[in-house]
Amino acid sequence: MTKKHLLTLSVLLLMLCTSSCKKGSDLDNKTAKIRYEVTTSLPFANSHPVLGTLDNYISYTSDISMNEQSVTTLTGKGWTKEITLSDVPKNRMFACSGQFYLQGENGTANTKIYVNGVLKAGVNQPAGTSIQGLTIIIIGAQWINQ
Repeated sequence: MTKKHLLTLSVLLLMLCTSSCKKGSDLDNKTAKIRYEVTTSLPFANSHPVLGTLDNYISYTSDISMNEQSVTTLTGKGWTKEITLSDVPKNRMFACSGQFYLQGENGTANTKIYVNGVLKAGVNQPAGTSIQGLTIIIIGAQWINQ
């Protein structure tokens, strides 16, 4: 296995261990305003003098067909995305996951999913692995419309 395959496998295993899944209230096929929010204790790092360009991403469920969109340009100490959907069927999952680097060591991240202004899922990710003055963070949170 290559280093990239091992990293991907590690990310998936960690997401399973740290993801949050909370039951939500039934939306009765009404309009849902979904807000994904990631806040960090340190700024995002997009490049490093030794490591070069860093592969950051945050992915989120973008529609009722469960398609996923990814964002790779991250700045500051947080990221948010808001989408509005109509006719959300039952048992539809909405998720936010990713891996990114923070400038400095011992950085943390909080991932939250709000539905119509109500917090439905949240995960506090403690300090990740620190290397070369960076913190590597892996996040994952999900909510299922019940």
